[in-house]
Amino acid sequence: MNKYLEREWDYLIILDAARYDSFETVVQQTGLEGALTLFDSEATTTAHWYRKHWAFQNEVNLITASVQPHKRTRDGIPLRNFFKTAVDAWFPIDRSGRVSPRITLHFVEQNRYPGERHLVHFIPPHLPFLGEKGKALSKIVITPDVVGRHAQYMAFSAYGRNGHWPEMREVYEENLLFGLRGIEEGFDRGLFPGKVVITADHGELLGETGRYWHVPARQATPEEKRILKRVPWFEVTGWRETRI
Repeated sequence: MNKYLEREWDYLIILDAARYDSFETVVQQTGLEGALTLFDSEATTTAHWYRKHWAFQNEVNLITASVQPHKRTRDGIPLRNFFKTAVDAWFPIDRSGRVSPRITLHFVEQNRYPGERHLVHFIPPHLPFLGEKGKALSKIVITPDVVGRHAQYMAFSAYGRNGHWPEMREVYEENLLFGLRGIEEGFDRGLFPGKVVITADHGELLGETGRYWHVPARQATPEEKRILKRVPWFEVTGWRETRI
């Protein structure tokens, strides 16, 4: 049985690459109130998470800013096809906009089904950095020869190894707060009726093994797997309009 479907929720909100310890700290800077517990996602990457938990027919409506559900199972079936409905949360002419929580919320507003379950997948805190400090750091680290997401992670890892891991954690947690602010806006707009749970598909390495990244399980050490699978399970009980 799917461990997510066994639990009670109407909206399961995924923050891509949100690690437990950072979430525990950052959620206190928001107006979100709830019960936080440690959860094992059993996955180290997004594609792994969808294949592990959702590669069977289900009655959940997917709204995703991640492109990973377009990947296929070994049988050649796109992962998005297993959901009752599946909506890509970006505008067809501009996939770059998919990283914005506000655009994700636009698609949530247009694709809600009363009385049914929804899985909403936001991109932050996953790269790219959207906060002011993160964008400023990106201009320094992401030089013109750094092309592609893999190369960006390698560049940030090298930057961290040069004595900057505290700064990398700071911009990562700024990006996590950016994602949580988007969820708060969803609550302010009444887009998440019913029971809401915020969790993650996997965590992120923040220098524990000299890397800023999340890696496929076959490439990860036992210690990296342990870190990457530790994610928050935050059952929202309320939110304050006046935020910290």
